[in-house]
Amino acid sequence: GCGAAVHIHRESRSHTLSPSSSSAPSPRSALSHAMSASSSHESSLHALPACARSIFENCEMEHLHADRRFPRRLAAVEHAYMLVYSRDMHRLAFQRIQLPMLGVDASLVTGYDLEELTAAHRTCVFGAAAAARPATKYSSQLVKLWSIFFDIVRRRRHWSLVFEDDAVAQPERLWAVESALRLLHGAGHNATVSPPPSVVHLSSYHPI
Repeated sequence: GCGAAVHIHRESRSHTLSPSSSSAPSPRSALSHAMSASSSHESSLHALPACARSIFENCEMEHLHADRRFPRRLAAVEHAYMLVYSRDMHRLAFQRIQLPMLGVDASLVTGYDLEELTAAHRTCVFGAAAAARPATKYSSQLVKLWSIFFDIVRRRRHWSLVFEDDAVAQPERLWAVESALRLLHGAGHNATVSPPPSVVHLSSYHPI
């Protein structure tokens, strides 16, 4: 599975969408700025088009509490997120068991499966030209991912883990992730490292 460390209940999805104006920043650029801005993160989120804010705010997430019977191996991590295809019940069931074993609270991002993305959603988030093309599963994954970034910034979380739903964690290797995050946290306070890291890619189709 693929994972990344990112630095920085179910909700109703009935809302009105309108395409963003040409003068508004794209959702991608606004979220990128919000995650790295030294100014108010909230003001950066307000730079998002209103329809994009509505989409990201209303993305459904199923929250899982950490299983306290397992040691907290990732002390530097505040929260874990997983992009899931909610219609794959087998993977969903497995991750409901696995994620709490990491020792941190987690959220399964169940909203905006491909079947739920409308033309209005895609026009708002990707633009009219992209929305004119057929939607793919990657359209859904991007909306889920940007909803995660929105949630991280809104909740002012420092380090968060983000997984795809095929991730299989190896608890005996989590110490390496923790060590890397602590090292990068120190680098972020080092004047010779500029800018400090905001996203760390942990693995690519290999268990962490």
